[in-house]
Amino acid sequence: MLLIKNARLVNRKIVNIVSIDGKIHKIDSNFEVGGRFIDLEGLTVLPGIIDPHVHNREPKFYNGNGTWETESRAAAAGGVTTVLDMPNTSPAVANEGVLRQKRQIVTDKSCVNFGFYVAAGEEDNTEFLEEIEGVAGVKVYMGKTTGGILVSDDDLLRKYFALDKLVAVHTDNVERALRLCKRELVFSKDGFQSCFDLNRMHPLYFCHISTKNDFELLKETEHYIEVTPHHLFLDESCEHPYATMNPCLGSSEDVEYLWDNLDRVDVVASDHAPHSRDRKREGAKGIPGVQTMLPLMLNAVSEGRLSLERLVELMSSNPARIFGLKDKGKIEVGYDADLTVVDMEITKNVIDRDMLYGCGWTPYRGKLKGWPVMTIVGGKVVYDELGINPFSENVGREVEYVQSRKI
Repeated sequence: MLLIKNARLVNRKIVNIVSIDGKIHKIDSNFEVGGRFIDLEGLTVLPGIIDPHVHNREPKFYNGNGTWETESRAAAAGGVTTVLDMPNTSPAVANEGVLRQKRQIVTDKSCVNFGFYVAAGEEDNTEFLEEIEGVAGVKVYMGKTTGGILVSDDDLLRKYFALDKLVAVHTDNVERALRLCKRELVFSKDGFQSCFDLNRMHPLYFCHISTKNDFELLKETEHYIEVTPHHLFLDESCEHPYATMNPCLGSSEDVEYLWDNLDRVDVVASDHAPHSRDRKREGAKGIPGVQTMLPLMLNAVSEGRLSLERLVELMSSNPARIFGLKDKGKIEVGYDADLTVVDMEITKNVIDRDMLYGCGWTPYRGKLKGWPVMTIVGGKVVYDELGINPFSENVGREVEYVQSRKI
């Protein structure tokens, strides 16, 4: 059991929260909290932050990129309670055997909850993708990325886009992706005409949209749009030597356009992609970001660029809904006791030595106002900067999905 006293919800209401067996059991302003409890003294409690786009690098390519232990601790320190991990590892998660291997690696090693994507293969693996259950979605790589999983054949892409799954797309050509998932008329040899709607069940989930041009193509569609902190807070003028990623940083105009159109964004996700300093000097693409994602966005709340309610939509309730995560994304009785406690008044510098990443660095610099101070996963404290509760590490469990989702 976990008892929390004087928690401020996003609607400003002060409540007490009781968690039993990892679930929220009671939320009330009036009942007395007895026994041992955590008194938050009015600090704000958010539904656990969900990061649906991380690369935790196991099975891994290179030493020094981090492990599930290091990266999940960094996530917890960043207020993140659940991560969904991408499949471009070595080997890629494109069949049942590697998925099983990944589950064996992660189980009992993560202090936050986790889920996995599976990869569309360079060779047709639609039969595996159609049958697999219990994964976050299918990742289709149409652009160059770490791991080299690139699907270039149009006919194969059409098959992947037609899967009865949530399909997440890494693309360097949004226009081409939209063309390939449009409704088409299909004629059989006997003249029968049918309408083959390649996006009949789910909209596509477009990862890390970074430019005004791509956003313009997507914003009037029903597809999901994800943006990253690095494309919101950094631009091509960034002088950090390791600030290289796919897609690359946009112009200052692109950054302002993303902010101006944040109301059409569905999800903010980190695209956490750690590489050691040596690997970055060799040209590896990607930056770490799971520990700084929430502080950056909280600072934006402090500056009036978005509301705390909107932050919760972008980083908790929307990811839970889009990916069908069972009992996550809300602070309600019956939901998982995944909670992120933040202090909106704390101001701290972002510095390398405070990062828990295996790679040990961050491209961000400067002061941010608003930081996570406690992270609770399944009713257990996994990060506590307040120093009032013992840690319960490696309590993360694989997420469950709502019954209506085949994946």
